Amino acid sequence: MVQCGVAAFASVSLSLDEMAVIRKAPEANLGLPLAPSMARHCDEQTIAVLSAVSEAVRKLGTPPSEFESWGIVASSRYLGRSFFSQSLEKFDRDGPWNTSIQVVPNRSLHSPSSTVSLLLGCHGPNVGVGGGVDGEGQALLTALSLLNDDTLPGVWLLLSGWSPELNVDAAGQPTTDARCQALAVAMRPSTEVPDGLHLRVVPDFESSDEADKSSSSRSSNWLSLLTAMLHRQPQKLNVIAPLCDGLRAELVWDNSQSIALSASPAALRNAG
Repeated sequence: MVQCGVAAFASVSLSLDEMAVIRKAPEANLGLPLAPSMARHCDEQTIAVLSAVSEAVRKLGTPPSEFESWGIVASSRYLGRSFFSQSLEKFDRDGPWNTSIQVVPNRSLHSPSSTVSLLLGCHGPNVGVGGGVDGEGQALLTALSLLNDDTLPGVWLLLSGWSPELNVDAAGQPTTDARCQALAVAMRPSTEVPDGLHLRVVPDFESSDEADKSSSSRSSNWLSLLTAMLHRQPQKLNVIAPLCDGLRAELVWDNSQSIALSASPAALRNAG
């Protein structure tokens, strides 16, 4: 079993217009030292993640300097699709000289975690995990594993994606309405959060073969599912949900409650 305490969390759901406002004045809107010239190149999911991190930091009441030794694990879902479409269209039309070099540092899997590490001054490990429908469960396991190594004071778990999934045309323009969602969870060793919310991953010996086969589709719902779980009232924060590969996640208050509410596979399928 691996487990942690949840020191704070925050979630956001932003439209493209709302993210455009943040880009114009990022420091005023986020409270983080992000220059407009840098925000202009950030992916939409990075902007959403920064907004969630900003709110979680506010809840913690901790100055950014306190996160110097923290780690960061981020999972985005198909990050960079709109900008990559634009870049490919420009490359095909005009060749490489009209293609922005910003696509690599700002629209890649590592970009959200790297940007957060720069703004918070984190010098611990920071990684992008997954990148597709199964990335969120992988990120959760990675973050818990890093934290249980007993060398980090804390780990930021950052999940992001679109709801519904964003569709773009060849020029990278959205063809459907969608909102960018992000969740930031400040995870600390359980001993540092003795009387609060705890998240743990344990073997799921009761999972059936059929459930195991659908683990990838289940883990793709973890952004919405974990957000919903965290927003329950404290006395109802005792939830068990299947994760992946014969594992299950448990979210419990004070890590001592014996009553748990099971999330059915049908509920999980509808959570994304």
